[in-house]
Amino acid sequence: MIEVQVPISAVTIYIDRAQITRRGRVTFDKDGAQELAIGGLPAALDADSLRASGRGQVAVTIIGVESRVRHLAQTAHEGTRTIQDQLRELQDRDNVLVRRDEVLAQRLESVQQLSDSAASRFARGLAEGKTSLESAQQLLDFVGAQTTQIKEERFQIERERRDLIAQLNALKEQVAQMNPSNRKRDNFVSVSVEAQSAGEWELELSYTVRGASWQPLYDARLTTQGVTANLQSSTGLPQNNSDNDAFDRVLTLNYGAMLNQKTGEDWNEAQITLSTVRSGLGSLPPKLDPIYVDVYSPMPRAMAAPSMARARRLAGADEDNSLSEIAMEDALFAAEPAPPVEAQTITAEVEENGATVTFRLPRPLSIPSDGQPHRALVATQDLPCRLDFVSVPRRAGLGFLRATTRNDSALNLLPGKANIFRDGEFAGST
Repeated sequence: MIEVQVPISAVTIYIDRAQITRRGRVTFDKDGAQELAIGGLPAALDADSLRASGRGQVAVTIIGVESRVRHLAQTAHEGTRTIQDQLRELQDRDNVLVRRDEVLAQRLESVQQLSDSAASRFARGLAEGKTSLESAQQLLDFVGAQTTQIKEERFQIERERRDLIAQLNALKEQVAQMNPSNRKRDNFVSVSVEAQSAGEWELELSYTVRGASWQPLYDARLTTQGVTANLQSSTGLPQNNSDNDAFDRVLTLNYGAMLNQKTGEDWNEAQITLSTVRSGLGSLPPKLDPIYVDVYSPMPRAMAAPSMARARRLAGADEDNSLSEIAMEDALFAAEPAPPVEAQTITAEVEENGATVTFRLPRPLSIPSDGQPHRALVATQDLPCRLDFVSVPRRAGLGFLRATTRNDSALNLLPGKANIFRDGEFAGST
């Protein structure tokens, strides 16, 4: 069996999982059937998704690919091993402090016993005239100094242990997030090949793994003074739209992504691609339940309590005013959300296939398997917008500055959280 180092080169992150691509070079010293082993793989690996391919200077036939497990003397995950080494070091330091504290506790007990026994001896000595007050004072000073010193040292040890315990708990939590099972086994893939001759060959291994996800995150930045948008269509000519004159401001939209992974392996300098595909749902459409048609029989429904405007109308108030207030109230509650913006292209590399979109980030990223959110920038786009003031006195006694933008770019705005900044100041989230 030939142990092969095949580092991660590319990762495609889906909504609830990721596809990992590894590439590494293999040197065959002879021809014939051989077995390649790629170790250090996560336990969450989907064995059914394993695929192996390759290219190189020699002709190679791939016979089979399978996932296996072998038990180790220590944890397989490199990041977990590093943290466990730190844990052992901190635990050793804590044990030293515990032993020091035990020795000091014994010293303090001895000093207290010495003080108790000396008190009776000095009392008899003073009564018999065999001991002076100066000797008794010296002993009391010695006991007091020793007691104070020992208690200060024990207090310092307690402070050091408190800090060490906090560090130990933090490291244990990291280990639990990186490798919940804390397993001491190596998940590896065995690739059986047959080489026609000796030479170099590049192996590519791909698989899917759970424990990874991403979601969009936006920063919308608006300057409300002195900025005018230079509107151009995709052909570079001004757009023939009567609304263009109103869109005289610029909204800068930073399109980001919040990445999260605790797959059990770190992604170091990997090419990241984000996809909206829901991988693993299967290829068969869902089965519809039958719908039975019958004669419609209306069900009695309870009458809603009349609003204040309707109550005034029923009480004989001014009909025109009542109708106006009723129309305003109905419009407030019946407002429909704006239709979704049609997707186009952006500065980053984007691919669209039907209802799915993939974003290929411009540069490689390193994302550790720590379960913490990591932010990545997809693109920055200046969008034209217009400003107006909105007030709804019936609901709030405030006026609101509203920015209406139009997506003239190819930026596909997926649902997600947006942080709003006005003139450089954080205004809130939506």
